[in-house]
Amino acid sequence: MLSRVPRALGGAGLLFSMAVAMASPVPLDTEQKAAAGVVMAFFNADVPRSVNTVVGDARDYATYTLKTVGAAITIEELIAVQGAVTIPCSVSGSLDVRMADVLPRVLRVRWNDCVMTVRLVERKLNGPVAITLPSDTFEPQSVLGIRLGNDTGEFLQQWRSEMPTQNDDNTLAHNIALRGDISMTRPWEYGPWTGSSSFVMNGYFEERRLIEYPLGTPPAAHNAKVEAQRLTVIESGSLFANFLEDDTRLVAGSVTFAYDNPPPYGIYSDAYKFNDFHVRRVSDYATFTEQTWIDGRINVTWNPFVSTGCMDGVYAFNTRVPLSRHLGTGLHDSGEIGINGSVVASFYSNLNTPPALPIPVNGMLLSMRVRDVGTFNYDVANWFDAVWPVGQCRY
Repeated sequence: MLSRVPRALGGAGLLFSMAVAMASPVPLDTEQKAAAGVVMAFFNADVPRSVNTVVGDARDYATYTLKTVGAAITIEELIAVQGAVTIPCSVSGSLDVRMADVLPRVLRVRWNDCVMTVRLVERKLNGPVAITLPSDTFEPQSVLGIRLGNDTGEFLQQWRSEMPTQNDDNTLAHNIALRGDISMTRPWEYGPWTGSSSFVMNGYFEERRLIEYPLGTPPAAHNAKVEAQRLTVIESGSLFANFLEDDTRLVAGSVTFAYDNPPPYGIYSDAYKFNDFHVRRVSDYATFTEQTWIDGRINVTWNPFVSTGCMDGVYAFNTRVPLSRHLGTGLHDSGEIGINGSVVASFYSNLNTPPALPIPVNGMLLSMRVRDVGTFNYDVANWFDAVWPVGQCRY
């Protein structure tokens, strides 16, 4: 797990973090609110995964760009040109690449209607990419910056799929920057990203999908956008023997997930602000189990379509015992987490239930202690069977 933090937060990023730290957590003073708080713990634990998907895409594009350029020219040859070099793409189009003889090295690329096969699908790439390299190699273990898109335009990946029932026009649009120390290592192509990173992310990624139906039905546009503002990230990943570890700390900043879909949904979004929000997962694929730690503070603003029991506001988590579950059944057999200073949720199997509590017969026991209210025990097959109905919070 990383202990270092990237360069000091800027003024606005620091204000984001301080605002979340100083705000009072959502009061969880009834069984319903406490159960909704448990839902929030599990739901918010997936937010870093969604962030890491965007980060992983940026790494993928950077890796693909470096491999494409590296197959055509060396860094020394590129610097010696003192201008742009045009590289033809495998099907059609081209990319213009350049690199100035200054440090740090910045590879600047512009994709021009470049049609290539990416992950077995023919796709077209357009737009600017810039990658800051720590040394003179197109196969770095880490980079200092990735910029997809810029003020002149987005970086786009486009493709079309046609089926008897519908045709899809797909566009992935990036105007996003990662700056810091970004690991570029993975055990195999398209495998999990490993190594340690610390960086700040700004900008957006948007997926735009236009679906064409048979004649007589109008086309439908479905758009989903992830936008980061001064998002400070510290992450590490490792793969050893049967174990995969993913450790992500969202130190400060914010991220918004926005959607634009046909009626009745229209435009809506979920928004999150962070103060040292930290999720660590260790998966053991020999036993098919996973342990999770959820800590820190997160300020949540829900979209209008979630259940009424889901409450906006600050949530503070403190994992006392890692939450252990089976990846196949979803059963939690151990773990304990504190929520907002007033709720403690504990998980047991029929083999480790304390004498004072009922032994579960349906798979697991969730025992929820609510300060100044009482203790509530749920004998269930999984956590959401317990807290979704009671908490009235579904997403």
